[in-house]
Amino acid sequence: MSVHADCVASAEDRRRQLEFSQQIRSFTSSHWSNGVRSVGTDQKYALRKVSAAEVETLETFCGCSCKDWSNCWLLLSPANQASVDQSQTLKSLVSKTHLDGTNVLIIEANPPAAKDDTAISSLEPWTKCPMGIHSNLLISNSIVATNSWVTGNTAICDTHIHPQAVIMGCGAITANPKLSSQLALSVGPESGGARNLIVQPESDMIQVCQQLTKRNLSSNNINNTLPETIPINVISRHCIVRDTPTIQGIYMAPSSSIHSATNVKDVVMLPTSTIQHSSTVHNARLQWKASISSHSDVSDTLLMEEAHIGPNSLVASSILGPDVHVSAGECHCSILGPNTNAHHQSLIISVLWPLGRGNVGYGANIGSNHTGRIPDQEVASGEGVFWGLSTVIKYPVDLSMAPYSIVAAGTTLPPQRVCMPFSLIVTGNDNVHNSIIPGWVLSSSPYTIARSEKKYATRRKAIRHKHYTGWKIIRPETVNMCHWARKQLLEAAAGPTTFVTDRAIPGIGNNILSEKGRQTGIKVYTECIQRFALEGILFWMMQQDGGTITEQELKHEFSSVAAGHTVESVDALYKQVTWPLLPWETKTPSELWSYQKSLLLDEFPPMDSDNIFAWIARLLTKMADLEKVHAASILKSKKRDDQRGAKTVPGYAGCHTAAEDDPVIKEANQRANEIQVQVERIMGSFKKHQRSKL
Repeated sequence: MSVHADCVASAEDRRRQLEFSQQIRSFTSSHWSNGVRSVGTDQKYALRKVSAAEVETLETFCGCSCKDWSNCWLLLSPANQASVDQSQTLKSLVSKTHLDGTNVLIIEANPPAAKDDTAISSLEPWTKCPMGIHSNLLISNSIVATNSWVTGNTAICDTHIHPQAVIMGCGAITANPKLSSQLALSVGPESGGARNLIVQPESDMIQVCQQLTKRNLSSNNINNTLPETIPINVISRHCIVRDTPTIQGIYMAPSSSIHSATNVKDVVMLPTSTIQHSSTVHNARLQWKASISSHSDVSDTLLMEEAHIGPNSLVASSILGPDVHVSAGECHCSILGPNTNAHHQSLIISVLWPLGRGNVGYGANIGSNHTGRIPDQEVASGEGVFWGLSTVIKYPVDLSMAPYSIVAAGTTLPPQRVCMPFSLIVTGNDNVHNSIIPGWVLSSSPYTIARSEKKYATRRKAIRHKHYTGWKIIRPETVNMCHWARKQLLEAAAGPTTFVTDRAIPGIGNNILSEKGRQTGIKVYTECIQRFALEGILFWMMQQDGGTITEQELKHEFSSVAAGHTVESVDALYKQVTWPLLPWETKTPSELWSYQKSLLLDEFPPMDSDNIFAWIARLLTKMADLEKVHAASILKSKKRDDQRGAKTVPGYAGCHTAAEDDPVIKEANQRANEIQVQVERIMGSFKKHQRSKL
């Protein structure tokens, strides 16, 4: 899948800006004789040295100084080229600034801002200050637009400041000639090896996962992209840089901002990204609307669109996917996929979480990666995993094949691999092993899944990543995992009341499983598989002209089933210890229906007495019944909170939304009702069709 068009445009804009800066710098260093040179891709700008009259104006009326005025240049836009002498313009736009080295002042007509121009309005109140270059102790080897606001800075060196940018009250702004737009970082083990990745400012999780999983690498993979050096600072139109003591090596795309940071070094910022409030940032790449704030310390990190760090966070050698939030904690050598949240004081070290969508509870220690020798261990976390309050995770751990599982509060999880999706792991009673309840989230907390489905759909603010982040929770990959887990539970040896570790049942990890838990897992996994398969036939029947479909057509459709579902592939993943399939590697709609058909024939084999219409009618009735049960179980799981709260907290019912009024539950009930209507409509068309045959 290609990178979104906006990402390509962003990289192209950066290339054009750097080429423009380099062209100006090469002309000013070529020592050509006095005259005018055309500059820019369309050659519309005119570059010339300042005249004697303009030098006198700058010295006498503007209070400026320069060691060598012959190295001072003017870059004139077409609207300003008619006037030979720019002294009057310089009088109002430049004052009390010392120039050193080779500098270019851009004189460009300032277009009037529309009242609804959000880019200009975001610069307020700074735009109320006098426009121009005023009261700077030093500007050296820089290209500065005079229709910007550059005021009260200590030193600006090797920097291209575009029109309508704000740079105020800063200390030293210097360049790093070796700054690259690429970012090389290591995730996984902190020492004793590493997973080395190379990312661009516009990279997405697909490209990151291609490197992580070593799958689907193509000739135009990001590894083969040549480094793009950024030898001069670029502060683009509508940017704000203020009250920051030290900046070294910066590329700022339009409308990005740095507010009162402590130290910013080797950073590339895409539009509307922000660094602020006493944060220290070194070697970071920020995408659209990404932010670092409030005394945070960030290094060697890529923040994708709408990712946020702060307050009081420490993040190093990590990739934060779209819509990820890390606050008041630490994150090192990790990949956090979309919609992952660590809102509280927690520790995340060497966590590989490419599909994200999870939560890290307060005080959770997902970082016991030190074996007493070197910190060389890591954890593979599955989609939607919830690490509870004050959990302690001892590496290595793999929950990549246990999506949407919960590690309960206060649990210490020793090294293990768990492959039972939607499970709950809690502290055990034998002081040796924890207990696992396979499928507990599906059976006892289906509200969690229903709410998460709705939450991820509404909280996806990263528009440039939406083409791949909208996957469903219940999909072929997770259904395959449920199918594999059910198979292991069904094949367990009969007799014992307790199954101890994955020696007894593959996939339960270093935990104990009760016979009751085994039966619960079998039941809820079966319901999950069947609901998914039945959704397929309902959707397929809704796409057909139900009143005219013939028995022959139906028989043909269900005789053309592909090789079947791929529980064997899950078994291979379990044995080989590799990454499961990712959502963007999933099936096409036609492949999906073929997969669901194979499940249907496995779960609901036709009876000898069935004709094709009777068999489908039985399936549709089962679908409607399961959906009603599912909606009721969602209500029941949420209602437990209401009942427990009302018995515990005074006035609880009066200030909490009742389960019956919860929008998630209303939506589940509405879906069950709509399915019932559709089933009745299809079955009515069956009866009509059968009557017409008579």
